[in-house]
Amino acid sequence: MKKNKVQFGCGNRRFSGWDNFDYEIDISKKLPFDDNSLDIIFTNHNLEHVTIHEAFGFLEECYRVISPNGVVRLQVPSIEKINSCNNLDYIQERGGSLSIAVKNVILLFGHKSAYTSSLLKHMLIAVGFLPTEHDPRFSPTLEIQEAINANFGKDEINYDIETICFESRKQ
Repeated sequence: MKKNKVQFGCGNRRFSGWDNFDYEIDISKKLPFDDNSLDIIFTNHNLEHVTIHEAFGFLEECYRVISPNGVVRLQVPSIEKINSCNNLDYIQERGGSLSIAVKNVILLFGHKSAYTSSLLKHMLIAVGFLPTEHDPRFSPTLEIQEAINANFGKDEINYDIETICFESRKQ
């Protein structure tokens, strides 16, 4: 049975066999999908481009449109992970010090919000999801793992350094 798989904020990273949306759908608004109609939702480094209020609304919309056995995968930059980074190349690339790197991920790149694992987890729980944190390169969901393997190269060191990831199901 074909699953309804949607990626929001895809940029140039379009997953084969998925419905991929970038600017075509504004995640700060009501999603144009019926209740319980999607099986998998994926978004990578997208949530931080809307305010925390809009992000909460997006999570509520994800809960509305995801099917009862569906999964929502959210990946965002983590100010905690960046602050604990010891990769000198990354630190230099992001401004020369950890404090500047954290400041930049909060204030630059079009970001309107910033996340920690605890904040994102509790937002998901408040909406009604049962979240599980994962390494950004691992998913227990086959279709998501295949998309990660095909689209996120091992040379993307910033992805590993910055990213926190939760997969969530309806409670």
